[in-house]
Amino acid sequence: MAIKYKDGSDKTVKQLLREGLTDFIGFAGGAFLCYWLGTLLGFNMAVAGNSSNAGIIGVVVMLIAGGLGLKVARHLR
Repeated sequence: MAIKYKDGSDKTVKQLLREGLTDFIGFAGGAFLCYWLGTLLGFNMAVAGNSSNAGIIGVVVMLIAGGLGLKVARHLR
């Protein structure tokens, strides 16, 4: 079963699943890698109610790293 897109391309469910899984792995991998590195450098992002500058910077950097991981995963796909 293929899904027809507006640009005329056909993608099967298997291709869509592969795209979704690689996007998830890329984003989660980048975010987790950044979390581990941030924890080693002293940016503790996991504390509940952490509104210190180090915690906020850590969360922002983690989201940016997740986006970069997603970009890498899409490039490798």
